[in-house]
Amino acid sequence: MEEKLAKYITEGSKVDIKRNGSIRKTQIKIYHSQLHSILSEDKIEITMPMEQNKIVMLLTGVEYDLSFYSYNGVYHCRAKVVGRGKRDNKFLLQMELTTDLHKDQRREFYRFNCALEMKFRVLSEEEVKTFEDSDFLDDPVIEDKPMKRGIIVDISGGGLRFAADHTIKEGSTILCRYKLEPGDAAKEYEVLGKILGSKPSQNREDIFEHRVQFVNIYDEAREEIIRFIFETERKIRRKIN
Repeated sequence: MEEKLAKYITEGSKVDIKRNGSIRKTQIKIYHSQLHSILSEDKIEITMPMEQNKIVMLLTGVEYDLSFYSYNGVYHCRAKVVGRGKRDNKFLLQMELTTDLHKDQRREFYRFNCALEMKFRVLSEEEVKTFEDSDFLDDPVIEDKPMKRGIIVDISGGGLRFAADHTIKEGSTILCRYKLEPGDAAKEYEVLGKILGSKPSQNREDIFEHRVQFVNIYDEAREEIIRFIFETERKIRRKIN
């Protein structure tokens, strides 16, 4: 891509980092970072990723797959670590892009930062089977059981990340309930989600963040979530401009 990087990705954009290629007998991890600065057309600085409140030291000279989540979509490229440093009280990695940016056309994976209230509860194996075959909104069992509160911190057509005051076992299935405004009126959604990971928040030790992948979500609901995301971001850009 010959055009300037800043046209596609901006400082502050979220970045996912994955080791390039497959690693036998080892689970491939995705680390979360943030674009700190664009140094040139093929060099950037990103914040060092954290895991369990510890800095993850990515290997110098090793190539990684990067995914950038910007206002106008998701972009991918490969880059290698060429340096480390600290500035503005942040530990930084210098990355050299080894491929051009290319846009991901799968809109459902674009994550939108937010702060939305939600309710949830962990389901038993029996409930999972029952709810997968039912109309959630009309099922009285849901209303009879208490739900806990959480805050959605980002959402996409494929899942969400939320914060709560306790940890949840990885692999658990939860029922999520939240409201969005994909059009002119608010609408309540109830979907199943699988917990992909749970870890303490970087800001508060008594709060845990949970990554959730939607399970068997209706296409209509997925499209409404995507529409909510892009309509909301257009409103934000109009206010900024």
